[in-house]
Amino acid sequence: MGGCLLIQITPQMRILVAIEAIDGRKGIDSLAQLCREKLRTDPFSGCMFFFRNRSAKANRMTLREGPGAIGAERLGRMSEGLHAALLQSNPSQPGSEPIVHVFPDWPIAWEAQFTLSARGGILVSSSFAQGAVEFVELRARVVTTCRLRNPWERSQAALFRNGRAAGSLHGEIFEIPTSADETLVVAPAGRPLASLKRFI
Repeated sequence: MGGCLLIQITPQMRILVAIEAIDGRKGIDSLAQLCREKLRTDPFSGCMFFFRNRSAKANRMTLREGPGAIGAERLGRMSEGLHAALLQSNPSQPGSEPIVHVFPDWPIAWEAQFTLSARGGILVSSSFAQGAVEFVELRARVVTTCRLRNPWERSQAALFRNGRAAGSLHGEIFEIPTSADETLVVAPAGRPLASLKRFI
């Protein structure tokens, strides 16, 4: 039986996922240029980059290190699995509205930040550090009600709308009305907006 080559992912490794589709015919040099221009990261920094094509049927991963950089491409569902560990927006039952759930399957010892699209026209950014979610930012593209699973279990949370305090949220599921092009930030109660570590 032949051996297999595994890529080890450590807690210190940064993983960047491109949320916009790319031309799947691009070569490794073109992908490296996308890393520089779109993700604003050196492709030789040791980060891992994920890309998808327009049909979302083919995913590509690029890992480049040092002068003899290596590349791995067409890893199928790997980026989909990474997305599901960072963000899910599934309905609780068929026919119901989607519920945004950040870091549903993320290892508690790993730090991470992301910006990903969720169902319902919401762009979600969040950060996870020291075993807890630091904040959730929701950028609405349409008028909707965003349903967010409380990242701090049943603890109270603070809501900020376009940079201003807008009350508190309670319960297991937060239901937050949004307007188009509005930015909302949800954080643990008692945390002022200026104190949040905003990586995105």
